[in-house]
Amino acid sequence: MTSKHHGEAGFTLVEVIVSVGLFGLISLAGFVLVDSILSVQSRTDGRLERLGNMQRAMVLITSDFEQVAAARLDHTGDAVIIERAADGAPGGTLTVRYGLAEGALVRDLTGGYGARRGQVLLRDVDALDWSFYTDITGWTAQWPPEGGMPGPQPRALPRMIALTITFSDETEPGGTLRRVVDLPMADAS
Repeated sequence: MTSKHHGEAGFTLVEVIVSVGLFGLISLAGFVLVDSILSVQSRTDGRLERLGNMQRAMVLITSDFEQVAAARLDHTGDAVIIERAADGAPGGTLTVRYGLAEGALVRDLTGGYGARRGQVLLRDVDALDWSFYTDITGWTAQWPPEGGMPGPQPRALPRMIALTITFSDETEPGGTLRRVVDLPMADAS
């Protein structure tokens, strides 16, 4: 005496189709969420790397200008050339040039223990603008100022140097970064 129940043996076709459809929607939502998270992480990593590069460049620029060893500062176009103390070499000097080359802020060293050419500090740079400050002339875009320094004892160096970097980034709108460095040697002159 077995009884047969005809409607209770499994799932209907409609139930299977609905469950497969729901599984597909949940899978698609999960994929979109994971893809979104990975995209945000990639952009964040790129921005953090760029910020780290900017911080390293600013520390290096500040260090070089704070160690100005001689009254030598040349400014031509977008480049500035200074002489600074050579690390580990008493009385030795390094010549450091900051300029723009192929869309990058580049630092060149000569002297000391050899030359290091073309150290790229920052990429995607459109322009470098240098400004020089003295108590007499204020801020000027040229060093030495046109006509020289007024007064009985002209300064060999400005009191401060400012560098404004204009970025051009294809993935994000460009921006500017400005660094002002006080020159300790200028106070002594």
